[in-house]
Amino acid sequence: FPEVLHDGRRGVAGDFQEGWIGFSGMDSLLFSVTLNDKTLAQTFEVGFCHHPNDWVLMPENVEIQWSADNVVWSDWHTLRQLTTLQDLETDCLRTRWQYGFTKEDFKGKQKKGLRYLRMRIRCSNPLPVWHPYFGKPAWTMIDEITVKSN
Repeated sequence: FPEVLHDGRRGVAGDFQEGWIGFSGMDSLLFSVTLNDKTLAQTFEVGFCHHPNDWVLMPENVEIQWSADNVVWSDWHTLRQLTTLQDLETDCLRTRWQYGFTKEDFKGKQKKGLRYLRMRIRCSNPLPVWHPYFGKPAWTMIDEITVKSN
């Protein structure tokens, strides 16, 4: 399944036949990403679907940490949600989450850049009280992960 997370094609909200990886009933997920080479990254971005009618909810929180050598790791850093939901109960859309790296992120052991990333996702599970199927397992749908460099 990793190819779908970096194939350059974004998933379409509500169409889960391609472009998405889904997880049902998970409280949290941990992904590891290995880049081909070290990079002084500018941004890290990931997409999630929010489609409550299909029991798919965006995560509560997304964090990343990185390493140049896979031994010494940065602290965890929270991604910013770029897409705003107007109505949590009815909106159906692809949400984008991003972390913007700064010069401060590449000091000390990380000064030559990063090659390894970990992404920790706190899922919205189970379905919340406002949902007609409150308490049932929710889905977390993930698509395109991108790391942009200079």
